[in-house]
Amino acid sequence: MKHYLEYLGVQLDTGSPREIIKESFAHHLILNGEIWIKMMLARNFLSHMYDEENSKQIYYAIKNEYLEEIEKLVKFFEKRQ
Repeated sequence: MKHYLEYLGVQLDTGSPREIIKESFAHHLILNGEIWIKMMLARNFLSHMYDEENSKQIYYAIKNEYLEEIEKLVKFFEKRQ
């Protein structure tokens, strides 16, 4: 997403994941910014915790929510090839 935003000429202040998600939503690369923020937070949480129950919850969120949003982004880019 970052590279595509740069290709569009979007000036990123920090290039942080949160900023990239915000700008991607503003430029209609993604449709559900809240889900992408949840994905980012889940990723951050997983990299610092080792709790099996929370890991399972995030696994199910990936399977049942996040994957669909990622597939939408893939289709967005496929249309632009």
